[in-house]
Amino acid sequence: MTAPPPSVKPKDEEDEARVHEQGLRWRILKGRHRPDVEESIQATMAAEVASDLVWNVDLSANPLKSIFTQLNTAYIDPPEAHPAEEQDADVSAVVTPYLWPLMKIRALYQMGIREAVVRLDWPTAAAIKEGEPAEAQYRVVPPHCIHAARPHRRRPDQFGYVEEVRERTITDPASGEPVKVWAYDVWDINSEPASFRIEMVGSDGERKDITAQALGLLDSETEAGTYPYLDSDNRPIMPYVLAHAEVQSHLWDWSEGTEIVDGTLKMASGVTWWWDGFHSSSNPQRVGIDLVFGGARTETIGKISSTEVIPTTHKTILQASSSGPPGTGKIAHFPPGMDPKSGLESLRSYEERLAMFAGISPADMQTTGSAQSGIAIQVSRDGQRAAQKRYEPAYRMADQWILATASRMANAHIPGLSLPEDPRGWSIDYRMLGESITERKTKAETVALEQSNGTIGLVASVRKMNPALESDEEAIRYLEGQAQVDAEAQARLAQIQGETGPDTDSIGAEAATIYGVIEAAVAQARPLTPDEMNDLLESAAEIAGLSAPTQQDED
Repeated sequence: MTAPPPSVKPKDEEDEARVHEQGLRWRILKGRHRPDVEESIQATMAAEVASDLVWNVDLSANPLKSIFTQLNTAYIDPPEAHPAEEQDADVSAVVTPYLWPLMKIRALYQMGIREAVVRLDWPTAAAIKEGEPAEAQYRVVPPHCIHAARPHRRRPDQFGYVEEVRERTITDPASGEPVKVWAYDVWDINSEPASFRIEMVGSDGERKDITAQALGLLDSETEAGTYPYLDSDNRPIMPYVLAHAEVQSHLWDWSEGTEIVDGTLKMASGVTWWWDGFHSSSNPQRVGIDLVFGGARTETIGKISSTEVIPTTHKTILQASSSGPPGTGKIAHFPPGMDPKSGLESLRSYEERLAMFAGISPADMQTTGSAQSGIAIQVSRDGQRAAQKRYEPAYRMADQWILATASRMANAHIPGLSLPEDPRGWSIDYRMLGESITERKTKAETVALEQSNGTIGLVASVRKMNPALESDEEAIRYLEGQAQVDAEAQARLAQIQGETGPDTDSIGAEAATIYGVIEAAVAQARPLTPDEMNDLLESAAEIAGLSAPTQQDED
């Protein structure tokens, strides 16, 4: 995605300020913020210093991107989405292979920029005939591409009017060749009737209606002047859904969280300065007193200042002559201009401070690496799970709106399809980020200690080991299910005994051997050893009434 020229900008000053801030956040998240860091360096440092630093900007420290990327866990495992009243319904027309991967990108924008926009489309009949699937199409739109918007007359947190700036390809009337132009897609469902048009932005900033010229590439079956998307009841569909970082009752929240944005730019400036200091000022500064060195030449750095320099290598022999009486010349040195370790530790503390503006508590931050290896703030899994719970209501509302809007399109184009068109008619189950082996082992040891002390009961133990169980009733049902599984296993063992002949004591002993080996491995959070695997194979063979496996069988 390229940036539009300066002539393509919002008409309203408030929208212009919003677009500037949202565009800055988007560039940081995409790693395209080098010009912004250069501007920050020039604004905070002396011109002579800044002119040298901007030649080698360091973008390796990016708190805004690194923190929110770690918190973006809700769509790592795709959620389960289905109509609330019909779980087995065919939802392939709206829950496409592209949906959840694109929603992961949307969620990153949703957290880092505070808003994200999803555009929905439906393929034309001609495209479907050429093999394109008859399903909803999704596109994540960076919010700074929305140059104007007004809320829906009944839903103030969603669009009723939208102007999206985007590049389009049209046919040049003079040459007949395709050309790229910047244009606005203008959608309005607040008006009666609803309207849609495409406006090209001229070099003078004025707009020209090119709907008829561009519509052939948009939808060859729709005539200019008609609204492209109507549902089964001929009501206009707004193909844009606005996703918020927090559930709210207005469109934009772009000024929230500016602290971490500003801090990210300063962090990049600081790391750039640190690297320059590490390279140039972490050694003692040698000084010639009453000495004149030969080979010096004057150079202009950054077209601002002139400096005498002597290029040297380890093979260079410097020649110096005394500028005063014989014997007075000497070489001294100043101490290093900076301590690299202390400087990096200070930057690390500054980044930890910025993380708190992202809603991360100090207890959920893990500082990894040493001062020599750089800065790395890692959010713990508990912090990631807490963030997922915090953002889940906003995710759910956005996903329900997206699926409901896609359903309105699908129902209007696929005969007999009747997917829920009310956002609340969709049920979405998000998968919570799982525990690591280390977390599971630590938790098991803690629960075992509490049980041995008599401070915790069976139900509470089960809930601690299974956070998805949100009540004692759910934990009891879980235990009942496990008991039923155990009963079925015992019945199956009894059946095997009758078919193969071994006695109950033998089966019980071999089953206990299997259970003991597995339990020991799980408790220690490690894989089975070869000897343990051999024991399992032999015990399983005994239960099944078979001979012990040979070495070739084991291989």
